[in-house]
Amino acid sequence: MLNIEQYSNEELPVIDHSNNVFQEALKLNLPRIHVKNSNGDDYDLVNYNNDKLFLKKPTYFSDELFPDYPFYDLTNTDAIWLDFLRDINRLLIEEIDEYSKAIIDVVLANTDIDIYIRDEKADLFYVPNERIHFVNELPKYNKDTDLYLVSNFNFLTGIEYGD
Repeated sequence: MLNIEQYSNEELPVIDHSNNVFQEALKLNLPRIHVKNSNGDDYDLVNYNNDKLFLKKPTYFSDELFPDYPFYDLTNTDAIWLDFLRDINRLLIEEIDEYSKAIIDVVLANTDIDIYIRDEKADLFYVPNERIHFVNELPKYNKDTDLYLVSNFNFLTGIEYGD
């Protein structure tokens, strides 16, 4: 998973900011890359191994629990299960990263769901409009009608604790 982070002073390869910056960075398969943004601040994309986001992986998994997905097509709706969005009215986003941007793009292209984003980096990719709302605080979560994407964190699975 690629996360947006502050521009570092490291000497790294550079790519230009675009709406497809995550896909371009994935093709390079580097741990960190500079992004030159002609419309604002430069930033870095940092590639985090999905499995390393877990503090402790359940012991019965010997292989990757969550493999990386270096190539995916967000326009191939035959391969995307859209039914899970059927009863969703709002998408609540804490942080813009590779995965949340992919979900936002799928939602925008295939539904009429309203999107609320609490991350100032949202303006790298989106402009507020009747469906996209930039907010300082997310609306109160409704488990029946909202899909809530939390910011990047180390996952704790209930499986480890016998839940």
